[in-house]
Amino acid sequence: MSDLQTKAEDDRASAPENASAPENASAPESESEKESDPPREGEGIGYTVEDAASRLSLEADQVRDIIAAGALQVTGSGDKLRITHESLLYYSAARMGAQLRAVTERPSKAATASALTLPLLGGMWYLAACVEFFSVRDDNPLVPVPLALAVLAAILGLAWWLGKQAADFSTVNGIGTALYGRRMTPRGRVGTQWLVLAGIPLLPIRSYVLLEVSKTTTNWSGQQRARRHQLRALEGIYWPQALPILLGVWAVVCALIAFTIRK
Repeated sequence: MSDLQTKAEDDRASAPENASAPENASAPESESEKESDPPREGEGIGYTVEDAASRLSLEADQVRDIIAAGALQVTGSGDKLRITHESLLYYSAARMGAQLRAVTERPSKAATASALTLPLLGGMWYLAACVEFFSVRDDNPLVPVPLALAVLAAILGLAWWLGKQAADFSTVNGIGTALYGRRMTPRGRVGTQWLVLAGIPLLPIRSYVLLEVSKTTTNWSGQQRARRHQLRALEGIYWPQALPILLGVWAVVCALIAFTIRK
């Protein structure tokens, strides 16, 4: 009987220790669950610039240009800057849609006419300008100079209109349209489409906010084409960028003509 009482007392003494064991065992589980909770708003939600660049297959500087253009929404600043999930998803979908349309949509008749006739028209303008220039230099102009200037200006205007109808930026042996400039503005990084002859930008056509700019490739015929640009067209020409180039190019051209004729 005394042995049974002694055993019962030992059981009662050990009961509190056994009851406290599950509580101590459950403590690490609650701490691990706390660590696995998602971060609250404003504490690292979204992607870093490097993560977004990896997901979009771009460079980090290109992602910063897209952010500056407002196409990607961010929270925080500095090292805590994060690109939101929604804006990255929307931008990826919009880019995929634009690329799909570029492949599936047929170009308009005006764009087709531009692709076929602009290189030819530009080459003819260049040859006519050279012939008239050398005839004036030899004091034997083929046609009166005012009439020649009017015809050349009209042809150049037609070439500019054809360049405005182009569906992409392409040149054949330096004649066509090309994208120049990467100036940072409050709207983002801006570039301008130019009518180029002999590789020289002569007239601005339209300005764009540059989201992504692909590399231009040259095919067997000497044609350079870039179709995978991601751009946002501005209402007109961004003259703070285009005007210095326009004035500088035509000043050099006029100076060379005047210098050559005097000789």
